[in-house]
Amino acid sequence: EGFIKLLQLYAAMKLFEEGKLSLGKAASLAGYNRIAFIDILSQHHISVLRHTEETLDREIQAAQDMARQLEQ
Repeated sequence: EGFIKLLQLYAAMKLFEEGKLSLGKAASLAGYNRIAFIDILSQHHISVLRHTEETLDREIQAAQDMARQLEQ
């Protein structure tokens, strides 16, 4: 049974890393709550942040626009 749980954990981590499962679904598959699963991902150097270059560019642009508005 321990081996099966380990397989589920590693499958969940890999599927999350590849973007095939959401954080919640991966945590559930692994048998953990989200906070515990985030901690496990961190221990395995897997980021929970999912940003593409495009989404980061949009966020930066939005922050710059907001800063300009605040200056006025």
